[in-house]
Amino acid sequence: MRSSLLFGFFTATALLASTSWADVDRDGARRAYDRGVKAYAKHDAATAAREFALADELAPSPVALRAALDAAIEADDPVLGSELVERASRAPSPPELSASVEKAKRAFSKRVGRVVLHCGEGRSCDGTVDGAPLVPGKPRIVRIGDHQVRLRSGATEESSRVTVAGDELVEVHLSAAAGLPPVVPKPAEPAAPTPAAAPAPTAALPPTSTPPPPAGAVSAPASKAAPAPAPPSAEPSRKPLPRVVVAIGGGLTVVAGAVAIASAVDVSGKHGDFVSLGCASVVSTECTSLASSGKSAETRTNVMLGVTGGLAVVTAVVAFTLVDWGGPESGKAITLAPTGGPGQGGIRLSGAF
Repeated sequence: MRSSLLFGFFTATALLASTSWADVDRDGARRAYDRGVKAYAKHDAATAAREFALADELAPSPVALRAALDAAIEADDPVLGSELVERASRAPSPPELSASVEKAKRAFSKRVGRVVLHCGEGRSCDGTVDGAPLVPGKPRIVRIGDHQVRLRSGATEESSRVTVAGDELVEVHLSAAAGLPPVVPKPAEPAAPTPAAAPAPTAALPPTSTPPPPAGAVSAPASKAAPAPAPPSAEPSRKPLPRVVVAIGGGLTVVAGAVAIASAVDVSGKHGDFVSLGCASVVSTECTSLASSGKSAETRTNVMLGVTGGLAVVTAVVAFTLVDWGGPESGKAITLAPTGGPGQGGIRLSGAF
C-alpha cells in the first residue's frame, strides 16, 4: 500500500509540472527519475534522493528537485540536501518546491559547513577533502566535524586536518613555505573561471562531483554556438499532445483511487456485519446475502485498484513520451475534481485557456 501511495504521489506531481526540455538529456533524466521512484517504493530513500537529483541535473525540473529534497530529508543526508538547497536558488521556485527547500534548511543548515581551496596568486593546485575533489575557489559542502584535506601543486603535496562547524566556511590555503614557482603559461589562468561557470548548470552531487571540469569546458563553446542551433533544435522536440491531457489523466487517476478507497471501506463494513451476525457458524438467508454482496464488493475493489494503477502508468508514459512540456501553454490552467451531492456524483472539469 505504501509503495502505491508513494508512486501515485510522485507520478501526480510529475504530471502537473511543466519543464523546459530544450538542450537537456531527456531520456537520461527520465531513466534516473524512474529509478528513483522504484528505489523510494523499496524504502531506499538514500538511493532515491541521488537518482532524483541526477534527473534534475540532466534535465532541470522543479518536480525532480523537490522529489530529491524530500527523499534526502527522509534519508537524513545533510550534504546532498544542502547541495540541493543551493541548486534550488537557480530560479524562482514554485510554492511546493519552496516548502521542501525551507524544510531542508531547517533540518540541515546547522549540520554542514563548507571547505574552499585557495591556491594563491600565480599558482595552480588541486586538492581533496576526505577523498572528494576540491575545485579551487568553489566551496564544497561537508558534514560538521574533522576532515582530512590534501593539497597538491606540481610535485609537492600537503596534508592537514580541519574542523568544520555548522554553517561555517573554512578556507584552506596552499602553504607559502612550499616555495612552489608560479605557473608561467598563460593558459593555466583560465582554470580559475572554469569553476565559476560550473556551479550554474551542475550543483555538484556526491555521485557526479568529478565531471564539473568537463561541464565547464563544454559550456564555453556552447555559448558561442547556441544562437544558431537553438531555433532548429526546438522544433523537433515538439510533442503532439498538450499538457492538459496529463492534467486530465492525473485527475482521473485520483478519482479512480478515491472510488477504490470507498469500495474498500464498503468491503470492510460488510465483513464486520458478517462477523457480528455469527455467519461463520450459522447458515441463514441474511448471511448468504451478506456473503454474496461482500464478494461482489471485494471484486469491485480489486478492479478499481487495477484501474487506478493502469491510469497512473498510462498517464506517466504519455507525460514523458507524447506531451510537449515546452509549448506556449504556461498561461493555461485546468482543474479536474470529483463532485457529489445527495444521490448524485460526477467529475467537474474547469480551466482557463
